[in-house]
Amino acid sequence: MAKSERAIDDIIESIKKGEKGNFITKSKSSLTKALSDKAFHLARATKNFFLDDGCTGCGLCAEQCPDKAIDIVDGKPVWLKERCEICFRCIHHCPAFAIQYGQGKTRDHGQYTNPHTKI
Repeated sequence: MAKSERAIDDIIESIKKGEKGNFITKSKSSLTKALSDKAFHLARATKNFFLDDGCTGCGLCAEQCPDKAIDIVDGKPVWLKERCEICFRCIHHCPAFAIQYGQGKTRDHGQYTNPHTKI
């Protein structure tokens, strides 16, 4: 339990410092970290984002992106790979729920916004 609490405290400190990336594996072995980093960067592929026909081009995704990783081009969002941290805020805040990710199962998972936070 104490080890888990320390790990959580380390993650909280990383977040407070504004660190980005795969900081969860800091205490893991070199091999585990290397494999985890590879998986993190593969999952981070912005090519996995796509729009369904419901996109209205409102721009809320770009406006609300904490990393400014979305540009609006010809009225539609385009994700900037070098900035996107795959936080999925764009998916969960899209008023038309038009942003999808991966194999098209995003709609099955639905949208969620923490009721204790504001945009």
